[in-house]
Amino acid sequence: MACLEGNGDFRSPECVELLDEADIVVTNPPFSLFREYIAQLMEHDKKFVVIGNQNAVTYKEVFPLIKENRIWLGCYSGNMEFR
Repeated sequence: MACLEGNGDFRSPECVELLDEADIVVTNPPFSLFREYIAQLMEHDKKFVVIGNQNAVTYKEVFPLIKENRIWLGCYSGNMEFR
């Protein structure tokens, strides 16, 4: 298990290095950084599961990825809960 030496920002060299080692990423990114984090995951060609707000599908950076079948929506239960 790696201990972070920096502030844990996903954009830091330390975290990018950990990202490069990962096979799959499971995350709930901050709403304000959602687009930037998805872009980073795509840039690094990572498999990922993101728990996020359904409004993200309307983002101009996200919708094309759905349309191009590069990312998929999971089960939407109508409220933010696991089943």
